[in-house]
Amino acid sequence: MPYMEKEIIKYTQDVWGSLMDLSAHPIKESVQAGSDFQQAIVQITGAWTGVVLLQCTPDLAHRITEKMYSMNPGAATYQDKKDALGELANMIGGNIKSILPQPSYLSSPYVNLDKNASTFQKTTETGSVAFQCEGKRFLVSVLKDAEYPPLMKEHAI
Repeated sequence: MPYMEKEIIKYTQDVWGSLMDLSAHPIKESVQAGSDFQQAIVQITGAWTGVVLLQCTPDLAHRITEKMYSMNPGAATYQDKKDALGELANMIGGNIKSILPQPSYLSSPYVNLDKNASTFQKTTETGSVAFQCEGKRFLVSVLKDAEYPPLMKEHAI
């Protein structure tokens, strides 16, 4: 298994289970994030620089939000979905950050629910895992910045 994939699986499953009481099962099939996939991104800067990227379908984003906030079906708003996906990326990213060279800092999450997916030039994939949750697929990837300065102009927290 390539570098970081075991960690991505462990932290994603831990976060999915603790926050939403849902199962995230790694799948062997390759999943390409389509233009309709929604993204939540956190940047890590410091001794290691890169991003943790969570990508999922709008249906899964909606389901995750309802489950996380104990909402009735159909009640999740646009802002609720941004908050939920941002929190998931933040928690997974925080766990990934803890195993990277220190000192490292985690940015506030950036969430893109629109159809213009963010791309990250001059990065190399450190690990990427496709998962399935309630029949819907999603991706968690860790991308290392090939150059400095940081990829996103966010303030570290």
